[in-house]
Amino acid sequence: GHSMGGNITLRILTVSPDIKAAVIWGGVVGTYDDLMNNWQRKVSYQPPPNELANRNNNRANLIAKYGTPKENSEFWNSIDPNFNLQYITAPIQLHAGLLDEEVPWQFSQGLEGRLKQAGKSVEFYSYEGADHNISSPSFEIASQRSVDFFDRYLK
Repeated sequence: GHSMGGNITLRILTVSPDIKAAVIWGGVVGTYDDLMNNWQRKVSYQPPPNELANRNNNRANLIAKYGTPKENSEFWNSIDPNFNLQYITAPIQLHAGLLDEEVPWQFSQGLEGRLKQAGKSVEFYSYEGADHNISSPSFEIASQRSVDFFDRYLK
């Protein structure tokens, strides 16, 4: 999974033992606290005003109902895949560009630490000079590492 697809991949891994191996590139894999407090996009793209208003309203409604992750960690942790890593059965490989301006590479590094702490099989690779899409020349290295990882666990 790439970017938000990495978030979906992580969620699926916590609920399905059917996944045999997973690779996440530039994943939105931070905790809810990270996503709310440590995700400051640096890209110039801004959603259309009505979409941005909907996002802000949805966030405000969730916080009004459940409080912030610091105020109500029990609720937020119950739906955050980062606090349900014990259910993951598949090995995971993480890739992140150190110049990613869309998703902090530290999200992947943090997930690596949490997975290791949970006793899970994880590999983490970071790429100097690479952006959110792990651009050239790192793209070829990351792609080969991903193929090798899947070969190791799926063949």
